[in-house]
Amino acid sequence: MRLMSTFEDQDCGVFRVTGDYPELTFMQEGHKTSVSHLMTFKDHIFIIVPKMLKNELDWRLPVFECGKHLIAFDGAALLLWDLWERSKAEVGERGTDGKRLK
Repeated sequence: MRLMSTFEDQDCGVFRVTGDYPELTFMQEGHKTSVSHLMTFKDHIFIIVPKMLKNELDWRLPVFECGKHLIAFDGAALLLWDLWERSKAEVGERGTDGKRLK
């Protein structure tokens, strides 16, 4: 399952609410899923991080690909945010290509 939306590197690490992004669409095998509709019933927090963190994730963490980023919702968003913050502290702030952000 993937998310269809466009985010930039500067969107990383900031908590957001699904109600502010009605264009968020969950896709699976080229079709919009019912999850897209369910996410509009109630606001959910989410966070975006660079895809370079993918290798540091546990397979049980519900994280979705969204272009060159990863996105997680609710409790998983808190865990992903912590990973992002630790990653920045260890190697300095970097973009999705691994290069330092200005």
